[in-house]
Amino acid sequence: MSLSVLLRCHAIEQSRRFYEDVLKLRTEDLNEHSISVFCGDSEIMLTDLDLWQAQPHMSGTIYLGVVDVDAWFGRLQSCCEMVWPLQEMPYGTREFAIRDCNGYILAFVQKN
Repeated sequence: MSLSVLLRCHAIEQSRRFYEDVLKLRTEDLNEHSISVFCGDSEIMLTDLDLWQAQPHMSGTIYLGVVDVDAWFGRLQSCCEMVWPLQEMPYGTREFAIRDCNGYILAFVQKN
């Protein structure tokens, strides 16, 4: 089973640059106001359309499964706002989290 989320962003080109240039993830245009971002089997869709009559916000965390979480952390720790550092979690994962350019929390996680 795969899961995709659609989130509002501040500006589509700012979001594209963050996900492509900073995170080095693949993006695809959905239309002139929306993109898809891919990390493994995960898809995050971002739009600058005001579909919800609200600013970008979410009270949660998006977990992205990766193969080498240490490499991801090494690459992102100096260029992203860290929400929590790389650590072993009691529930059997090694993970860290960053805040994206829209304020969303992205956790990069590897199962032990």
